[in-house]
Amino acid sequence: MGNLFLACNLQCNEISSNECNLVFKSDVEGIALTYANLYRRVLLQNTPYMSVAGIKCCVDGSYIRNFFEVVPGLTGSLIDISTLLHNSVFDIENDTDCTEVIIKTSLKGKVSLSDIVKDGNFTARNGEDISMRLISKDSTLASVVSGKVIELEIFFRKGVGFLQKDINTQALKRIVEDSEINDWIVTDSQHRGVVSVSYNVANTLGRETVTLGVKSYNNNIGEVVRSCTENIIGQLSKFSDELS
Repeated sequence: MGNLFLACNLQCNEISSNECNLVFKSDVEGIALTYANLYRRVLLQNTPYMSVAGIKCCVDGSYIRNFFEVVPGLTGSLIDISTLLHNSVFDIENDTDCTEVIIKTSLKGKVSLSDIVKDGNFTARNGEDISMRLISKDSTLASVVSGKVIELEIFFRKGVGFLQKDINTQALKRIVEDSEINDWIVTDSQHRGVVSVSYNVANTLGRETVTLGVKSYNNNIGEVVRSCTENIIGQLSKFSDELS
């Protein structure tokens, strides 16, 4: 990346497909630290990512319209399923600009998280043919007994930070018919593409060096860093225009 910013050198050293070190160096005290803090905030808060934003559940032709209704045949509860989905990490496999997608699946017997993306049918807002994969650890999503079949639809959307239920409801309305929206249990969603950003500061002979260790959920750490850089450059350019 080289000298992207005034008086500061930035180097991106990729360790693996989902991990890198960002090294900031400057001979001017405080400059490397300032840019490193800026990157850390943007990486943690503004990296677009897919997250669960709603669930539709149907048993024997009847829709479950809140998390506290009893779901016939389900050994756990619908809120348990929602919590597990919100705490799991999924990603779209193919290169796409898709921002909203619905997965339709049938729960029979013992169903794992990976079964959803392996066997489910996908409906994307833009009509693209897409596929998803589970990144986090696989585990049982639900167990269905008594020969029941539970029809489950899961609404994923791409975003940054925390998105409220009302915002996600408006996004869902862009995919489904108005008459169907009341069958959904729409939720808040937390979008975070970066797992962690570690921090190390050193000062040798007047040269300040700050190293950020970045880990992302997906396998495209270079794209995560480029997106972050474009975001920061855009913010700095806007600020410069406002001052001039």
